[in-house]
Amino acid sequence: MKKLLLLIASTGFLFSSCQKDESSNPAADVPSPTNRNSNTGITAVSPLPTKFLKKILVEEYVGTTNGFVPEANNNLQRIVQSYRDRVYSLGMHYNDPLTTLQTSKILNQLGNPNPTIPTGTIDRKAYNGLTFMDSKSFPNNVTLSLSSTPNCGLAITSSVSNRIADIYIHCGFLATLPGNYNVTAYIVEDRVTNTNLNLQQANAFNNNSSSAFYHLGNPIVNYTHYNVISKLLTNSLGDGINPAANVPGGKYIHHLRTDMPRKLDANSTLMIITFLTNTSTNEVVNVQKAPLGSVKDWN
Repeated sequence: MKKLLLLIASTGFLFSSCQKDESSNPAADVPSPTNRNSNTGITAVSPLPTKFLKKILVEEYVGTTNGFVPEANNNLQRIVQSYRDRVYSLGMHYNDPLTTLQTSKILNQLGNPNPTIPTGTIDRKAYNGLTFMDSKSFPNNVTLSLSSTPNCGLAITSSVSNRIADIYIHCGFLATLPGNYNVTAYIVEDRVTNTNLNLQQANAFNNNSSSAFYHLGNPIVNYTHYNVISKLLTNSLGDGINPAANVPGGKYIHHLRTDMPRKLDANSTLMIITFLTNTSTNEVVNVQKAPLGSVKDWN
């Protein structure tokens, strides 16, 4: 327990180390020259497209001590592979060594401070009255959400120099959307496979011959944890977008500068996951993902 508290405390310290700059000009392709660090590492993206592709964020609440997590995560990863570059997962660890303060904050915000693990949300929306759902409900609800056409989208440009990352989140609008919007950004480690005893995964399917996890051990050593949060780059619920950008053809650029987090797996890739949320409904309206140090254009 003491180790867990120390880990959470150190994670919270890391979260506080990033700096933020924004563009207040919704029509600008780059931050205003008056913004601090505005000329560091930015790469222009294409003009706004005539329509945006709908992408989905699945926040999966998992824990290393829960034996039902492997099957649930396997169900989700099949969906992610089926809809490559359309569905992105985020591992929200709960009460285990990979837990961050962000998990409890989001759970409280969504009204489920003590969830039954494993569970997940799709764009933080309610489906059939339920915001949190079993992984067996993911396929139908993902298909339903993918059929929508959003009027906003994101692009990402980032660079790394001397272990300092400059990240520019480009937010684009094709219509005036109701309400106000925040942008949230994480650095995540795409996969963590580690011999650390604290990262072993309980396995309730070790004796189930029909399971993919049959005879893999309980717990599973060297289990792969997907999209583990390394650092929150914005405020917990996101940073506000200038309402002046929320117009047809409006653009807003959010600049984030941060020190590079340490990886738990030498073979993993650090990724940026960023998304737009409606501040009134908490709904994720669109999401984008890209390797740190790369350019991800609209759609």
